[in-house]
Amino acid sequence: MTGALKHQRLWAAYLVFAALAAAAGLLADLRAAPTGGVLWRVGLGALVTALYLIPLYGYVRQRRINPRWLWWVVLIVAGTAVVTGFVVAGVFAFYTGNLLPGLAIGGITVCLAPNLFAIHQYVRNRQIWHAT
Repeated sequence: MTGALKHQRLWAAYLVFAALAAAAGLLADLRAAPTGGVLWRVGLGALVTALYLIPLYGYVRQRRINPRWLWWVVLIVAGTAVVTGFVVAGVFAFYTGNLLPGLAIGGITVCLAPNLFAIHQYVRNRQIWHAT
């Protein structure tokens, strides 16, 4: 039994939280776009949001959503981005003495860590991917 099945309500609540946070972020981007923001960033944000939410949905609902390799790529890129963000924030904090960017990246990471865990569990789950 996977963690998504053991803690179904918790993961479903996290999925709702993630979807609401993503919607709020996209709405904020849309509001900022006419005042000097670039509209292509909104589209890119929507794409990245979908690439995070689709495998999370698949994990919570225990549904196979092909292609599997895409979710591996999402996991690798997202994990690399989180580690890179921490390194950049650490170097910035060391040279400038400003801890605020590090704290912001830490907060974002705390919110995204369950999603990265879910994507990892999703792409490695034999019950989902080898079911007939």
